[in-house]
Amino acid sequence: FIEENPFKRRLMLNPEDPSVLKAAKLRKAKEARSARELKKMRAAKAEFRDFLQSKFGNLVRAWRRAIDVNSDISVTKARLCQVARQLGFRGDLRTLWRAVDRDESG
Repeated sequence: FIEENPFKRRLMLNPEDPSVLKAAKLRKAKEARSARELKKMRAAKAEFRDFLQSKFGNLVRAWRRAIDVNSDISVTKARLCQVARQLGFRGDLRTLWRAVDRDESG
């Protein structure tokens, strides 16, 4: 029988198995970390967006005048961090980059 989540099946069949219980705890901890990380990423993105809007009036103007001055329609991590520092942004740049680069493509 094909199960979407083999872990759940193991947990149902052997709820007292120590290895299954340990794996369940680790899985819950990872999910909690993911939720906290997602919350931090959203906050960093919102903080940067608000910062840019206060500096430039709107995000399009900020993008064209500060971030993507060559009209490449993309931005690297180095460029984003450089611009943020030059403009005086004091937020968490590492978390901001993770929020912007969700697929980790760079």
